[in-house]
Amino acid sequence: MDKKVDETLGGTMGHFWVDLATYNRADTSWQGHAEQQDDYLAIRTIKRPDEGLPQPGSTPMPDAVYGATEVGGTVAYDIRSVPENSVMGGNKISVRSYLARGFVVGVDPSELASAKVVSITANFYGLVMWSGAKGAHIDYDRQPDGRVNTMTYTVRRVTPITAEISDRRTLEIGVSWEASERQFDQFAASTPLTFTITRSRPGTWYELIRPVIAFQDLINLAYDAFVPCVGGSLVPHYRKDVEPSKGALWSNSLMDVPEGVKRASEKSERPAFSLGAIGGAPGVRRWLLLAETHPRAVGPLTSARRFGMTTVEVELMNIAVAIEYWVGACKKESTTRPKWTKVKNKGYAELLAMHVGSAFRKFVGGDECKWARLFWDRYTALKHDPLVSYDSYEVSTLMRSGRILLMCALLNRVAGSKAPTRWICQSTQFYHLGERTRDLMASNPKLFRR
Repeated sequence: MDKKVDETLGGTMGHFWVDLATYNRADTSWQGHAEQQDDYLAIRTIKRPDEGLPQPGSTPMPDAVYGATEVGGTVAYDIRSVPENSVMGGNKISVRSYLARGFVVGVDPSELASAKVVSITANFYGLVMWSGAKGAHIDYDRQPDGRVNTMTYTVRRVTPITAEISDRRTLEIGVSWEASERQFDQFAASTPLTFTITRSRPGTWYELIRPVIAFQDLINLAYDAFVPCVGGSLVPHYRKDVEPSKGALWSNSLMDVPEGVKRASEKSERPAFSLGAIGGAPGVRRWLLLAETHPRAVGPLTSARRFGMTTVEVELMNIAVAIEYWVGACKKESTTRPKWTKVKNKGYAELLAMHVGSAFRKFVGGDECKWARLFWDRYTALKHDPLVSYDSYEVSTLMRSGRILLMCALLNRVAGSKAPTRWICQSTQFYHLGERTRDLMASNPKLFRR
């Protein structure tokens, strides 16, 4: 992570403003201190003597908080709360706090035109196998006895891939590199994968950060774990007479691993699907649009690696509702109803299981309809029968295989093919789940409802 970001999170003194028009005016600033507290950058300011007691609803939620700190110019975004206490007299001070979920440091707020943002870039390690983009190579020259004589570290330029999204946004996937030599015997270099969202017209923090979060959700699915962002940058909205520059980014949503959520290994692992399997940059574009258009289908799938799972019973019901929604949405999306949704006497899970491809059929033991009927039977029982007696291990297996079905369906839609189903159902990540599912189906469990 960037040094300035670390120093800011560790704690820094400064002057702060919420109105860009009065930035750098001493009479309108608040002295204060900023540091990380739990999920936030907490900016705690001393209220000025001219400020009275707060009235209910009188403290507005600012678009951003601007700071001149020991570390450098700072802009805090995504203000979630403004708690304050006011003291009249005595030996205590009145304090107002701003709790922010993101900030940029290393910019000059006096040069900004507004609180809007032009671009956000997020960096990720360990995605070489997913992206196929390798930005560095090491060559060894060995002596006849096998000992290393010289080592050459070569950084390669990787041509970025781009795609236009809706609402004047462009995505770019590439590889950046940075190197540092503190002393002759200390050298460090890195070539992370970068994902950038740029807007031709400046947008709000939320308009740019949400696609970046959706991209992270995509790679979380590929590795079945939370893949943290290791750094990033942000270009704010500058005045026309100022040459734009970027500052170092911090975002709690992107960088901090949530409690109870598995973190991806720092070593490069084989993903459940690759960037190429979903169609490259155009596939990522379609995924971002899918996440925006159908959050009721995407959210239950991605939330497990962002917020953690609840109980297996609740997770199974969430996945079942998402499957029902997705099949229903596919029926209504176009003027011509898709043929696969017209099969008679088939439930939602059966229709989707029959549609995603033969690889899923093999994954669940050769009869996807049998699996789908069992899945829906257990969902219906959990939802409607408070006295039902069930096997938690069985419900867990059905829930996890239901996640596989939903993932295959959504990524097939993104890719425009059934390649994701083949990748996912044949991946080493879900090999043991496939065994569990096939063993369950081979035991011929009875349905609660006929």
